[in-house]
Amino acid sequence: MSILTLSSSMTTISRRVRPTSPAGALRLRLWLAPLLWESEQKTQLQITSIFEVSFGSSKKKSWLSLCFWDCPATSNAAMDARSKRRKTEPVVDKVRRGEISVVVALAEELPDLFEAEILPKLDMWATLNLAQVSKSFNRAVWSVGGVRSMEAKIVAEAKIHPVPLRSNSDTEDDEEDIMWDTAPMFWAAESGNLPAVRALLESGLDVNKGALTRPLLFAVTKGREEVVKALIEAGADVNLTSSDNLSNLRCTLPLVAAAFSGRSVCIALLLDAGADVDKQEDDGCTALYAAAINGQDAVVKILIDAGADINRAVFERTPLQWAALALPGEPDGEVSTFRILIDAGADVHRAVGNESTALHFAALRGHGVKVGILIKAGADVNRVNNAGRTPMSMALKKGDEYTIDLLKQAGAIHEAE
Repeated sequence: MSILTLSSSMTTISRRVRPTSPAGALRLRLWLAPLLWESEQKTQLQITSIFEVSFGSSKKKSWLSLCFWDCPATSNAAMDARSKRRKTEPVVDKVRRGEISVVVALAEELPDLFEAEILPKLDMWATLNLAQVSKSFNRAVWSVGGVRSMEAKIVAEAKIHPVPLRSNSDTEDDEEDIMWDTAPMFWAAESGNLPAVRALLESGLDVNKGALTRPLLFAVTKGREEVVKALIEAGADVNLTSSDNLSNLRCTLPLVAAAFSGRSVCIALLLDAGADVDKQEDDGCTALYAAAINGQDAVVKILIDAGADINRAVFERTPLQWAALALPGEPDGEVSTFRILIDAGADVHRAVGNESTALHFAALRGHGVKVGILIKAGADVNRVNNAGRTPMSMALKKGDEYTIDLLKQAGAIHEAE
């Protein structure tokens, strides 16, 4: 069988079956089985279809995200077992007996030829399913040669099933967004496909140039720790702000994105690589602010230990004041974060904006526990802001009796609204 014939046969898979339904996924498995698996494995086909995974999940992922999701997760134990058996005799004999196909033999014995002549002729779906069939195919798909042809396949598939744009651009003709959404590195980093990331890096991609500044941002947001490490080792600038914001979190700095999502390991990796702990987003947001307002205690501690400015105001409030305002669903929500900030030396007297302190905000929310913590830390219970309001007047407006009693006991002046 010639290389051209093999390529045509494998391309036929994608033409005959466009797997957009469970039935399509099943037909794809049946088409792949006789062509790519050893005869002894045909009755126990174990291809984990990326489509079947998606149908059993409540999460809605785009088709391109599913493409890279867990593709390299084929059982290494099973692959190693088959590889050991194959090394015991000449590959020609195994082909003649029908134990393995010519395609498998080609991938194992002539990988460079397979990558140059077979992979480029397969469409995206056939390529990604091929990566799950055997260790040799997986290695070929996520090799340097394999990933070089991936973007063209993604672009071709995007013309059939357009990739949803992730930015807030006004037009779908935004060339940068389209280039980004079809860039293999983006999808590999977001879905944690480490072999693909490594291959793309080995192929010469510059992680700090153009649209490719974004993989690190999405890798930390998703908590892809090994990918984050690989990108940093490849020279990713941990302080580089993405030129355009395609993140649902509206973060453009890796450290801020990691803090917002509570990715403590990623935070540590970024800091070790020289991330500026106090660097701000264009809107002023810092990593400590992002962690504090979301109750990410572990991250808050890491950032404080790394020297984060605990009293820096963001949007006219300090992290302590934002924590005082926090309403995650509990009457005194984020108390643990609040205590961490206080214990680390947050200034309870700091007044910004209209000169309100953390005690003003805690009283306004009726957060009695936080009010008690602030009083114990020495907060001024009679501090007047620019609007002529004291913590007591805030508490009376809220009407929380526990908060009002705490302020009275601390010597707050009782005043009528």
